[in-house]
Amino acid sequence: IMKRILTFFLLLIIFSIQTFAQSYTISKDTIFVTGSTVDGIISAAVIVTNNSSSTQTLTWVRINKVLPIGWLTSVCDKNICYSSIISTSSFSLGPDSSGIMIVDFFPDSKGYALTILHIFNQNDSTDQVNPVFVANILATGIAILSPVPVENNLSVIYDKSLNPTKIEIYNIIGQMEYSKKISPNDIQTDMNISNLEKAYIF
Repeated sequence: IMKRILTFFLLLIIFSIQTFAQSYTISKDTIFVTGSTVDGIISAAVIVTNNSSSTQTLTWVRINKVLPIGWLTSVCDKNICYSSIISTSSFSLGPDSSGIMIVDFFPDSKGYALTILHIFNQNDSTDQVNPVFVANILATGIAILSPVPVENNLSVIYDKSLNPTKIEIYNIIGQMEYSKKISPNDIQTDMNISNLEKAYIF
């Protein structure tokens, strides 16, 4: 009987954790935006929805994974907009309600940028979502590499509207060392490149 009771409580705890971990969702995992104006603003937005029956306090942390020199980013949550010097804040979402979150890119040159918003429940950091915002200014044909620098596992995020067909990695003397076909429906490819030399170009 004791084993059955313990099993019941364990299942109850697991079920509660799984239910809590799905308390809110985002409209997109990856958001691509493009622009043609340097020294302008490009905005990318995602909708965060609280699917639970209680108010949720969410904390966000802005992480600029790839940001060209001179570029800035700022974040607007459902309450207020924060300048580039503020990298984290919190806001509340009522039950069954949604709020928009915006990442603004301020480019001063051509290139790509990648910013992640780490959004998590203030009471449980494992209850989280991590939308990725990618901005492109007149840099067609270029993909985002993460992490930079890379040692073992490389993620390449690209705009599928550019119709890429494959990823190639070359060594410093121009010899191709790695090639991988890209599915036309994907926006990200993960690769293990631990067996390659350290100095390569894409």
